[in-house]
Amino acid sequence: MSAWDDSHWVQGYTAVINNVFTGGGSSWIDFSHELGRVGWRRIWADTDAERSNILAVATAAMGTGKRLQYRATNAGGPNNLAQITALQTV
Repeated sequence: MSAWDDSHWVQGYTAVINNVFTGGGSSWIDFSHELGRVGWRRIWADTDAERSNILAVATAAMGTGKRLQYRATNAGGPNNLAQITALQTV
């Protein structure tokens, strides 16, 4: 199953990116939403190009403070946490 098919747009919350990390073959974002800090979540994409695109959007949003809508899986990733599969500006 693809990352897109196994995820959903999170309704009612928008993300503010606190930090980004990439290394060792994976990329992560640390973000907050209206209820507080969510923490680090892995970016899950089907290709390196998709992962790079999500990371670029997160990095740009972090620099400008722009809020993002995010698409996530249900828990089940590393440490049984949801994984981010897409970001878009609000």
